[in-house]
Order: sequence, then C-alpha cells, then structure tokens
Amino acid sequence: MDETAQVVRTKRAKQRGKKRGEVIEQVTITSRLQALLDRLKTLHAGRGADCPYVFPTRDNNAYAARGFKTLWQRCVVLAIKETVLSEEDRFTFHDLRAYYATMHKESRGTLPDLHKNKEATARVYDRTRTVKRNAL
Repeated sequence: MDETAQVVRTKRAKQRGKKRGEVIEQVTITSRLQALLDRLKTLHAGRGADCPYVFPTRDNNAYAARGFKTLWQRCVVLAIKETVLSEEDRFTFHDLRAYYATMHKESRGTLPDLHKNKEATARVYDRTRTVKRNAL
C-alpha cells in the first residue's frame, strides 16, 4: 500500500504458467477506500505493530485458507445468533466477490479482469439477472 501515491498494489491471484507473480493489480485509493483504511488503522492501533492484513491472526499474520473459513463461519453464526443476519440471507465470502464484480459491471459496463479470460470471469462471478438487449 502506497498512501503517498494513493494506490494499493497486489499480485494477481490464480496466475498460471509464465505469468505467475508478474501481473500486479494497482487500485487507486479513493476517498471511500481511504476512510476504510483509516478505520482499519484505528482497529489495529492496539496491536503494537503495523498490521498489513484486514483480518489478521492474533500475531498479525495472514490466516491460512482453512483458518479463514473457520473465522468466517464463526462470524456468520454469531451474526445470525444476534439477528444481524437471517438464516435465509446467509452468504459466503466468495459471494461478496461475486457481488462486487457484478456491481463493477453495472457501474462500468464490463466485469473486472479476475480470470484468464472474460468467459471464466462471467461464468464464476456475474450474478446479473437481467439481460439487456436492443430492439430490432
């Protein structure tokens, strides 16, 4: 994260073959993203170290995949118990990715570049229920 340049850089996930580790995503820090980053800094202030993760472990490291899934389930179960979320409205972390990919498509006209090709991205993430067509 480079707050001076106002960008967040991450390595693209799921790269295959020769491109593995080469494609860097550069996301502009908007005012809304900056507000979120400021909130995270406040939440992490008591940790005693500069923590680069949104969901850190007790020792400020990233969760393993299995550990994150366990954490997510505990959060969802607690939200249902406290009636913040109903059982019918339960969703997975992957559903969030699909939701925001679909919102990206609605606001910009295309899906974000998340897979090797556009067809794979559309098949996995596009949750659009309406298909728009021009009249003849």
